[in-house]
Amino acid sequence: MPGKIVDSNADNVKENKAEWHFSVRKTPIYAKCELPKSPGLGVFEAIAAFSAVFVFGLKKRKSGRNES
Repeated sequence: MPGKIVDSNADNVKENKAEWHFSVRKTPIYAKCELPKSPGLGVFEAIAAFSAVFVFGLKKRKSGRNES
C-alpha cells in the first residue's frame, strides 16, 4: 500500500503491509490506507503562482505600451 494501513481485515498488519492467511474464507479481503502527501505544488499554490505570473505579465505589457 502507498501509505500506513488504517483499517483492514488482514490477519497481520504492520505499517503499509497487510497479510492474510487463507483457510476457506468467504468474506472479501480489504485494506484501507492513508494517502501519502505528494511533494510539490498543491492546487492553491499552483493557482497563486499562475495568477502572479499573469498579473506581472499584464503590468509589464501595459508599461511597454505607455513608453511608445
